Amino acid sequence: MALLKLARVPGCRTASQYAYRAAAILERLVGEHLTRGMLLDGCYDAGKGLAVRHELVWGDFFLALGLAALTGLAGIEDV
Repeated sequence: MALLKLARVPGCRTASQYAYRAAAILERLVGEHLTRGMLLDGCYDAGKGLAVRHELVWGDFFLALGLAALTGLAGIEDV
């Protein structure tokens, strides 16, 4: 989401690179970590071994928002 937002900063010389990288990250998440509608393999605290390879609510949120932004279903200007 941060890359998608940075790509929309007026006058940003690297906007296309930010947008490309954001789309690539979302594509990889969907292709390799989405199973039956669940974004899996998230990690809450790797150092403590807590919630390793789980579905995490913020991962679901940012994936959904990122996909909605890419497809034009949601504006991210106010988020």
